[in-house]
Amino acid sequence: MTILSKPNIQIKALLSKVGSLPSETNGFYFYQRGRDALLVAIRALRLKPTDTIIVPAYICETAIMPIRSFGYKIKFIDVQANMQLDPIKVLKMVDVFDAKALIVIHYFGLPAHTDKLITLLRPRGVKIIEDCCHNFLGNPGVFNVGSGGDVTIFSMRKTLPIPDGGALRFNTNDFDKSVLGGEMLSPPSIRGYVSARFIEAFVMSIGWPNIYSEFIDKIKKFNIT
Repeated sequence: MTILSKPNIQIKALLSKVGSLPSETNGFYFYQRGRDALLVAIRALRLKPTDTIIVPAYICETAIMPIRSFGYKIKFIDVQANMQLDPIKVLKMVDVFDAKALIVIHYFGLPAHTDKLITLLRPRGVKIIEDCCHNFLGNPGVFNVGSGGDVTIFSMRKTLPIPDGGALRFNTNDFDKSVLGGEMLSPPSIRGYVSARFIEAFVMSIGWPNIYSEFIDKIKKFNIT
């Protein structure tokens, strides 16, 4: 059984005009995509290209492509059966590869155990980036995740029926504000987005082919562009 990870679309809401927010609103900085927010967060934390970042091996390839394109080195670490990172293994990798940052993912919206990681890594100057893409802006009052690391990133399309959207929030005042703007990709076509979602729904209804296959991915990308 396959379950789509995105909410159902509401065409009326997609076509309505609601204005726009400034790039910074109530401590959040908004971007076209979650991967844009991640890259900006890394640069704002003053990591230099060629610096090493430890990344959980269970992650979408599209999320880390921009990081690689900017020259950052990625070292993967295995995720345990309980979807947590082993702090001792993380610490060992930091020492071996002289890593400057760690990405911690709150899988499926459930909180990762960040306290021990923060205790071990902060004295070493290692930046902690919390990936809350499955938590809508941190779910304040529910799990309240994303408040311990240096910066937290979000992906709007995981919880809202919209084409895309990313955000980040800093939990430290030590970051470079000059990189928070920059050129982002143009918004995706609403018509293309709706077409892609209908393709997903049709494939799901007949059960063939694999919704996440390369073939279906190419069709969706062709419709969106």
